[in-house]
Amino acid sequence: MRKLLYGQAEYYYSLSCEMTEKLEERGLITADQRKRIDELDRRSIYEMYPSVNDMDNDNVCKDNDKSNVAS
Repeated sequence: MRKLLYGQAEYYYSLSCEMTEKLEERGLITADQRKRIDELDRRSIYEMYPSVNDMDNDNVCKDNDKSNVAS
């Protein structure tokens, strides 16, 4: 049975934003760089990890139902 931990995307994205904020505060990246990094991270993180919004996605539920039946 495949378990999805909904909310991972939100969690990892918030960590990413905290890190880029600290980098900007320390002068290691500019505000424009931070904005671009945050945009890229958001896209890639939400593609890789399940979000809370995925709980409403019929395909995810159907995939879970199929794996429960096969078990």
